[in-house]
Amino acid sequence: MDSNAKILMTEMLQACRNVVAATAGRSLPEAFDSDKFLLENIYMNLYIIVENSISMGDSKKDFPQISWTEIGACADVLSQNVEQMDRRVIVSLIQTKLSVLTAKLEKILAAA
Repeated sequence: MDSNAKILMTEMLQACRNVVAATAGRSLPEAFDSDKFLLENIYMNLYIIVENSISMGDSKKDFPQISWTEIGACADVLSQNVEQMDRRVIVSLIQTKLSVLTAKLEKILAAA
């Protein structure tokens, strides 16, 4: 793995962990209404994941176990103003996709 890919995926993993830590024990999406900074925190970390995925460029082909297309689809969600984002979509991403991505990144980086 080249050093750029390792840095980008390490940052993606940290962003995943940041979202998990920020939402642990919180009732979602209700917590978004009482904590504006929570939604902004999640938005910024998802943005890091998407942008780093884009920056991976051709290196993505070396990691077919990552669903790069799904990560790219998150850009549509993030293209909205943070206040206008569909909170149900964000919760779904956190609950169904983030743990899978976290596990895959951990496995890849542990082998690097």
